[in-house]
Amino acid sequence: MKDVEAVLLHREQFRINTFLVIVDCLLSELEKQGDIYKTLTQDFDLLFYLQKKPATSIRDAASRIQQQCEDDLEPSFPDELVSYSEYVNSAFQSEDTLSPPRLLQDLRESGATSAFPNVEIALRLFLTMPIANVEGERSFSVLKRVKSRLRSTMGQEKLSGLALLTIESETTKCLDFEDIIEAFALQKARRKI
Repeated sequence: MKDVEAVLLHREQFRINTFLVIVDCLLSELEKQGDIYKTLTQDFDLLFYLQKKPATSIRDAASRIQQQCEDDLEPSFPDELVSYSEYVNSAFQSEDTLSPPRLLQDLRESGATSAFPNVEIALRLFLTMPIANVEGERSFSVLKRVKSRLRSTMGQEKLSGLALLTIESETTKCLDFEDIIEAFALQKARRKI
C-alpha cells in the first residue's frame, strides 16, 4: 500500500513542480503574444474599414501609424491613405469589407503602387509583422535547443557553426552536398605512402 502512495506522491510532485510550471509559462507567453497582436490589429484596424471611415478618422489613425513606423513611412502617408480610401470607394462599391491582403493584391494588379507607395508599404508591414516575429523567435528557440543538447559534447566553434547552419536553413537547403563531401574527403583523406 505504501508503494502506491509513494508513486502517487512522485506523480503529484512531477505534476506540480514540472508540468504545471511549463503550462503556466506557455500560457503567459501566449497571453503576451496575444496582447502584442491585439495592439498591432488595433493600430492597423483602419486598413480593414477604409470604405466605411470618414477622411478625418483615416487621417488621424494614419498619423499614429506613421509616427510608429516613421523609418518606413513618409509624413505624406495620412494624405495618401485618404486618397487611397477614395480610390477604394470608387473601385469596390459592391463589396462590404476588403481585407488587407485583397487591398494589396488589387494595388499591385492595378499598377497603383507608384501612386500610393506608402500605402503599399503599410499593407506589407501589417501583413508581414506576425510572420517576421515568429521567424525570429523560431531561430532563437532552435539555437537554445541546439545549445542545450550539444553544449557538453562539442567545442564552441563547432556549436556556433551548427547553430548558424540551423538558423540559415533556407540557404543550407540550396547547397550541393556532393561538392562539399568531396572537398571534405580530399582534406581528411588518409593516404598510404
